[in-house]
Amino acid sequence: MVSSSSQDNPTPAAELETLRLLNQLSELDRLSAWVAELSGRLGLSPRRTFQLDLVLAEAVTNIIENAYTDGAVHEINLAIDPTPPRLQIQIRDDGLPFNPLDHPEVVQPQSLDEAQVGGLGIHLIRSYAQECRYERQGNENWFTILLPRTD
Repeated sequence: MVSSSSQDNPTPAAELETLRLLNQLSELDRLSAWVAELSGRLGLSPRRTFQLDLVLAEAVTNIIENAYTDGAVHEINLAIDPTPPRLQIQIRDDGLPFNPLDHPEVVQPQSLDEAQVGGLGIHLIRSYAQECRYERQGNENWFTILLPRTD
């Protein structure tokens, strides 16, 4: 469920930064280049740029690797509302329903021998985000991540 307030209303589409990717791992290079260009235009710090790139790469990689079983080409749509004081990121895909917020929190292992594969990407997203929201709208997953715009 998404709460609504005047601060959460999206800005007009002309102000949104958008990118369409295909569900192919080779698209991660294009994603990273887009983040670098966008961060430069927005004047984001190197630290915030790193976090934005990591959050988006983890979310998109999870979609590419897990959301589709039909072998077909699909689009992953990204939109960022850069209106201060935060970056409101929306990631939409038409993959299998998956709420990343239902994924259990990662338990920090005592040693590398106890470490389990998987779940760290979602953990990283949660650790950097001020807030995360998920909705299933029609046949699409809508994952919204709010990151602080400044350090």
